[in-house]
Amino acid sequence: MDVEKTIQFILDTEARTDARLERLSADFQGLTVAQAQLAENMAKLTDLVHQIAQENWQAHERYDGAHTEYLKFQREVGGRFDALIKMMDEWIRQQGHRNGGQLQ
Repeated sequence: MDVEKTIQFILDTEARTDARLERLSADFQGLTVAQAQLAENMAKLTDLVHQIAQENWQAHERYDGAHTEYLKFQREVGGRFDALIKMMDEWIRQQGHRNGGQLQ
């Protein structure tokens, strides 16, 4: 057994192991940076989704208010229209009675 070859083998193996450890350390640092960026992006996304949900809820409330006002207006117009029809009906009937029961 050659001691020098064995020592050289051990030194080469140690050098390869050190190189692998350096690459793994660099990869780990890159992953740590990527994880921090991902966490930041998730926080931004969560805030954005929350903001969109709030705006959607507010828009829904505005729509409900506008729809309620529209229905109220529609009932008022319908009531006025019914009153106009009733008034015109009465006027037509009165005109018919004044003309001897015949409309001209």
